[in-house]
Amino acid sequence: MFQTMRSRLRAWLKNERGNFGVTAAMAMMPVLIASGAAIDLTRQETLRQRMQIAADNVVLEYAVVRRQADERLTNAQSEARYREYFSNNTEVDIQSVDIDASGGLVRLTANAQIPATFMSIIGRNTLSVNVTSASSLGETLGVEIVFAVDATGSMDFNNRWQTTIGSISTILEDLRELTGDDNFWVSLVPFQDRVNIGTDNVGFLEGSPPSGWRGCVEAREQDENQEFDYSIGNDRPQMRPFEATERNERFPFQRRNVACPLTPITGPTNDPEVIQDAANGLRRNGTGRFDVAMAWSWRLLTENWRGLWGEPNHPSLDTQNWRKYIIFLTDGQTTGYLWDLNHPLDFGRNNGSQEGFEQLVELCSEVKEDRIAIYMLQVEGNPASEPFFRQCATSDRHYHFVEDAEDVEGAFADIFRTIDEEIRILN
Repeated sequence: MFQTMRSRLRAWLKNERGNFGVTAAMAMMPVLIASGAAIDLTRQETLRQRMQIAADNVVLEYAVVRRQADERLTNAQSEARYREYFSNNTEVDIQSVDIDASGGLVRLTANAQIPATFMSIIGRNTLSVNVTSASSLGETLGVEIVFAVDATGSMDFNNRWQTTIGSISTILEDLRELTGDDNFWVSLVPFQDRVNIGTDNVGFLEGSPPSGWRGCVEAREQDENQEFDYSIGNDRPQMRPFEATERNERFPFQRRNVACPLTPITGPTNDPEVIQDAANGLRRNGTGRFDVAMAWSWRLLTENWRGLWGEPNHPSLDTQNWRKYIIFLTDGQTTGYLWDLNHPLDFGRNNGSQEGFEQLVELCSEVKEDRIAIYMLQVEGNPASEPFFRQCATSDRHYHFVEDAEDVEGAFADIFRTIDEEIRILN
């Protein structure tokens, strides 16, 4: 098709019948060339992205096989694997694939060409693309990760909860396998109206716990000069202790008991099975406070709480060699801000308040400033929460909307790829 269009264009430009045709052709030339160049440059950028993904995958495979097995991929095998990515596209001409494994790194450099379409009119017949990717052959960066899981009444997730738990288990096993036990920590934060910090953490409380205390605490009141009603900071409990949630605690603005998860914060641990067992034991109840859940997720990762979670060297102080992540799973439905803080339901029944979501976004900003990446996985439920959750996420790639089991598996697979790239890919 493009060849026919170019032939007709050339014929028209050579037509000497009348000055008007010549003048019109000269006037249209810059427009045609610019439009054609834009199409070709888009094709070139698409190829560059595909080549970069292929290069990243090949060097990761090379590094993982070399680390986990006695056998090693040869350079020829890795080159063949790279070329396989483009075997069904006859338009792509892979000019060269160079692989070098030395100095503790494997580095791949590839060059390819595709034929130009419109730009051939001005004499440029091919478009070239060069990419480079490198991966560590030795130890990866360390990973500290927190899963914050909405365990409220609306989170039946169309009976796909087991798929979610299975996906969490898979990503944790893959990350531990990639990093090794010494470089891997994971925690689980189930949340309802409150978060259960565990009865072992009685030292976080102001005074002695009440009779029958199950492990939940109240949100700490914010200073008077702050914008929001409740504290979302990371002060250590020795500086600002927490008030224990009574067993039959009621909401201030609703004659209904506050829901406290039966499953407490689990971790930090380097054993994914511990997290999976805790997640399998979750029981849904309550309406939910997202800011409370995000705050406790932060406290499990921030340097300011180092040594308070049963591991003296956790969270890590080494920002160069460790990466920290929060994966936050929720449907965005809540009435908690009405019952707790008397916020109006700006978005309708069970869909939360404007101020409540803005408070969450403000908290997310503080978490990200603390060099912690946030992934937001939004289950179908409350469309009004989407713009706020997108603001919470570290980037567009850190936000996922999930409707079914396939979406869940795809989201967790993408999360693993991005974390994998950050702790191993060096380009």
